[in-house]
Amino acid sequence: VALLVFVAVAAAVLKRAPECVMNNDCLQSDFTRLGRPKDLHKRQTLWIAVTNKNVDILKATLDQLGDPDHPSYGKWYTHEEMQRLTRDMAMTAMVEEFFASRGFETEVIASGDYIRAHGSLDAIERIFNTQFFDFVSQKSKKVIQRALQYEIPAELVHSVDFVDGIINFPITSKPAPMLMEMDGASGQTTPALLYSH
Repeated sequence: VALLVFVAVAAAVLKRAPECVMNNDCLQSDFTRLGRPKDLHKRQTLWIAVTNKNVDILKATLDQLGDPDHPSYGKWYTHEEMQRLTRDMAMTAMVEEFFASRGFETEVIASGDYIRAHGSLDAIERIFNTQFFDFVSQKSKKVIQRALQYEIPAELVHSVDFVDGIINFPITSKPAPMLMEMDGASGQTTPALLYSH
């Protein structure tokens, strides 16, 4: 269990931004842009990923713990140890104060490296130098507000990795399930069967 926690937390820390943010491809084909929102005072929730500290140490530690020839091999960290290594509560407090002082309702998530901030579309536009549009889901007919790009303010460029809730779209369709054949003789998924695909 400790291994899974370590790998999951390490993966989240080492690659914080959603894939669509990294590729600038966040527009889901289900959504159609309508125009500017009529009410820019409408409030939107953002999830702000605060930059972790000691990422270089984390990478080196992960290499050591996974190296059978290293003395630390297999001595995985607990979730709490990982948080102590990477969480920067002073930076989190600074980012939270930045948004609270601009009229956002804020809440630090238990892990300490995410902040939920709830503020008006116009305030978000000013802070992130962006412009919101209404988008409608063709499937659900639900209208949401999203932008096509954003800029992290200079005051936060070293404190924030990414912000969720500005350019990313909700997933409206489930991916097709992956079906795995089973070995006809034993009824099990075997290494040989996996390698044959």
